[in-house]
Amino acid sequence: MVPSTRYLIIGASTLAAVVNADPWSLPKGYHRFAPRTEGFNWGACPGSSDSTRECSQFEVPLDWANHSAGKATLAVARFKATKQPKLGTLFFNPGGPSGSGVANVLSEASEIFSAMSGGQYDIVSWDPRGVGHSIPRADCFKSKTEENAFWEGTIPRAGLEARGNFTDQRDIDAFYEQV
Repeated sequence: MVPSTRYLIIGASTLAAVVNADPWSLPKGYHRFAPRTEGFNWGACPGSSDSTRECSQFEVPLDWANHSAGKATLAVARFKATKQPKLGTLFFNPGGPSGSGVANVLSEASEIFSAMSGGQYDIVSWDPRGVGHSIPRADCFKSKTEENAFWEGTIPRAGLEARGNFTDQRDIDAFYEQV
């Protein structure tokens, strides 16, 4: 299958899934937690002079069940559409645990996403609570030395050794013995 056909099939499948997805209503009283705003106040990303990427932040309750607990500030970044007319915005979840969406947008990953979508969409992601540039940040260790000491000896450093091309049953058996 040629790459363009593969992307067409993936795109068509994704579109079909989105169009056929069952919508759901927001919880009763949701508007209390998500007040309307005029949008993000986009500006230069800290430490960057790249005009194709912008950063901002927004506040959310620190604890949705206890609003008196305060607020958290989540970082958000976007890679601006490279072609006109701009068709909208694509949001992507950085994954996790501890995945930084801002770091992805500031890296070449956003350029790849943009190229795959035709360049007519802003690419936007965020740093989830406790991650990256979000405040408060969750730090499990006081220093890199403390983190290294904690993990020392717990993760095998040697990889699997695979010799041969797995057409010989002895190669396959030797591989499975390591797994």
